Amino acid sequence: DDDDDDDDDDSNEAQIKQEPTSDSTSDLDILLGDKNIQTADPQQSQNSSADVELALARAEYLMSRRPLLLNRVLLRQNPHNVGEWLKRSQLYQTQAKTRMAITAMEEAIKAVDAKKSLNGSPCTLYITLASIYETSKKDAEGARQIYKRACTDLEYDFVDADDLAQCFASWVEFELRQEQWDNALSVSRTSIAPATASSEKTKSNRVSYYVLS
Repeated sequence: DDDDDDDDDDSNEAQIKQEPTSDSTSDLDILLGDKNIQTADPQQSQNSSADVELALARAEYLMSRRPLLLNRVLLRQNPHNVGEWLKRSQLYQTQAKTRMAITAMEEAIKAVDAKKSLNGSPCTLYITLASIYETSKKDAEGARQIYKRACTDLEYDFVDADDLAQCFASWVEFELRQEQWDNALSVSRTSIAPATASSEKTKSNRVSYYVLS
């Protein structure tokens, strides 16, 4: 009986020695979908190394894209989430993708309904967009046009008069930073001017009056 037990022990030891000592191979199998990574053929070994590098590059790319992908999911669930739109623009800016950041803000302006907005004020969409033109693109005139769209063209259906007031205040501050004193004074005067009868007719469903008075 002792001899049989010794034989069983030897057999178990032999099986243990044949088992892999790490999970690295199985991890690569899962990543690459290849169960035959280890091979004696040098050409196949070289191909396997290239596959590993490609798989790692793909994984790294997906990880870098993860915040944007998650942000897209959240926006699909609720396109009126102002905070997520601002976050999307910021993510593009951190990647030095200014054009994509601008596009995100333009999409936000079209998608966000002021009556359904949450996690932020709709006016910040215009203010952020103008800031991108001013700071990232160094395009003062482009930023000025954004403020005009929000404040004088009344492009957006603001529900809260404070949103329009914040846009005007931000516009004045912008003109002061640009040292355009006359423009700053003109914007200030426009902000307290009463709405005309024509503007009330054409934009009766909007905040068509100026609220800084």
